Amino acid sequence: MRCQQCGQEIEPFASTCPYCGTRLQVSSLTVPTPQTTIQQSPAGAVSYPTTTSPSTTITERCLVCGATIPARNIACPQCRTPRGMVVDPYDPTCSRYLLVVPQSMAPRSVADRLDTSVLSSWHWGAAFLTLFWAWSQRLRAHVIISVVFNALFLLVLGYSALFLSSNSKASDEVAVFFLLWTLIWCGLRLYYGFSGMQIARQSGRYSDLETFLAVQKKWQRAGLIAFIGYTVLLVIGLVLININNPL
Repeated sequence: MRCQQCGQEIEPFASTCPYCGTRLQVSSLTVPTPQTTIQQSPAGAVSYPTTTSPSTTITERCLVCGATIPARNIACPQCRTPRGMVVDPYDPTCSRYLLVVPQSMAPRSVADRLDTSVLSSWHWGAAFLTLFWAWSQRLRAHVIISVVFNALFLLVLGYSALFLSSNSKASDEVAVFFLLWTLIWCGLRLYYGFSGMQIARQSGRYSDLETFLAVQKKWQRAGLIAFIGYTVLLVIGLVLININNPL
């Protein structure tokens, strides 16, 4: 853009000329409308085109400095920030701008686009492969809960196998512990089974609906296979117990 007074090249959206100090008119910062007329001098020479536009009172405030931006301006007359944009906070030169998208036009998140029936469906992977599933979803709190819960079971199991062979009272206490542990285990399976999709959605790892559903579908298959394996082992264990201790 050139200064109308001295003709020097100046920055776009400048309010004053750095060479001659002339304060530029607001019309130099506006965008011309399609209504353009060409005026001719008496000698036949063509002059610069002039624009006309209807007057309006619609104004907008700058998102950076808060100054009022005239309706015909494309940038703030104070800080020269383009209309509807903010300065990129990660740009050290402060020369790059980011467009602010209204909330009504923003892309919907995975949670907004998922049907409630999908979020409330049973999740086999979260129910029976909780530790590995939570680790893959980067759910640290659920990973810690699963590790502590299973470690407690293994510690008590090892303690009972080594030191409680002759202590009947302590054996009864351990039996009560295993009963409570089993009830809690069943409760956790129900919790993760019915809430697995919700928990995975709240992890914030997925921004694409198709990727989210594809990953959870793989975990559904793996969890179902694990459930079948647990069931087979339980049946085999019960059969072996009946064989060794017939009624």
